[in-house]
Amino acid sequence: MISETNREILQEIQEEDKWGFLVKHGNYVVLLIHIRKEARMGVVFSVPFAQEIITDISKYRSDPIKRAEFDFGLKSAISSPITAYRINYDENKNIVGYDIIKTIFPFHEDFSIKDLDEAIQAVVSVGILGIAFLEAVLGPEKIKQEVAESMQKPPPDGMFV
Repeated sequence: MISETNREILQEIQEEDKWGFLVKHGNYVVLLIHIRKEARMGVVFSVPFAQEIITDISKYRSDPIKRAEFDFGLKSAISSPITAYRINYDENKNIVGYDIIKTIFPFHEDFSIKDLDEAIQAVVSVGILGIAFLEAVLGPEKIKQEVAESMQKPPPDGMFV
């Protein structure tokens, strides 16, 4: 079914408790992951930040008012009624990236290629809105080179559990 959406499968994932695919959508990589014994599947667009971006965001968020503004702005940018999001933090509570997630039910009799296509488009579209927010706060040049490169790489192992 994935090939019918004219997207390239970059990698097939087969593990004891899950299976899935890394799929190319334009210049981006989307993870389709299924936890075995569940009826649902996750469509995940991951936006990890390079260390330089993490440092810049941490400096910006060191002021309590700017922290509240940044957190509200990022959450507003990546919130959508048709997707979920997860903001990822390190052990020092620095924001290190975010994931946009859409749940699909590919084993349901009414599921179609259209549902898969819409889910992939939804997570990438919402993820790009988050990038636009980061560009507005930190400057477009830095974001374009740092974040764009990291989004074109496969997400880390075990990112969707």
